[in-house]
Amino acid sequence: NLSSLYPLLISGSQDRTIKVWDMRSVISNESLSSLSGGDELDNDDTMSSTSLSVRTSVRAHEKDINTIVVAPNDKLCASASQDKTVKIWSLDMLNGKSDNPTLRLQATLKGHKRGVWAAAFSPVDRVLASASGDGTVRVWSLGGESNNGEFACIRSFEGHTASVLRVAFVNSGLQLISSGADGLLKLWALRGQNSACIATFERHRDKVWALAARSWVCDDDSSMDVLGDAGRI
Repeated sequence: NLSSLYPLLISGSQDRTIKVWDMRSVISNESLSSLSGGDELDNDDTMSSTSLSVRTSVRAHEKDINTIVVAPNDKLCASASQDKTVKIWSLDMLNGKSDNPTLRLQATLKGHKRGVWAAAFSPVDRVLASASGDGTVRVWSLGGESNNGEFACIRSFEGHTASVLRVAFVNSGLQLISSGADGLLKLWALRGQNSACIATFERHRDKVWALAARSWVCDDDSSMDVLGDAGRI
């Protein structure tokens, strides 16, 4: 129920903590009324418009946190760190007026050999992509757990000659774009037995730190092969 969700901001720091900020103080009364289903906020929920309160704070990683992303359904977030891991957190304990608002750790994704610079949730499938200083992009299933308690890595893409700095899903989640410290952008196919790099773009002269893409849909039927039961909703 989206009307029960609090407006939140999630931040990650070099201090290795994740903080969740209550954004109600910077949301208009009309928006708050809509979010709460028309009910008025209690008096003790009124906050100064010049400050934000921290709803919860957790020490999340052993080294710097490089990125945090929220899933399209607003139920999960992922943090990626220089400690080589990605952690998946449930946001369900932060919704409504919980007596113990907190982030709940769902899984720790291990496999990268160097720090993880970026992560992205698929817009359509229960998968997450991560980009690492080890030069690889990994795709992880969020639909089931492996035998050792961690969510499974279902794809690993190699091709960059230096750290992969950013990753994004495109083509309705059928493909990935990655950018690296090698100055390259690479387009990857997620579906089919021969999933691989489709194209490499080489016009940049230095590290590609920023990446954003508009959605598009490919007409190639071959791109519609299923990713596998583990990756599907």
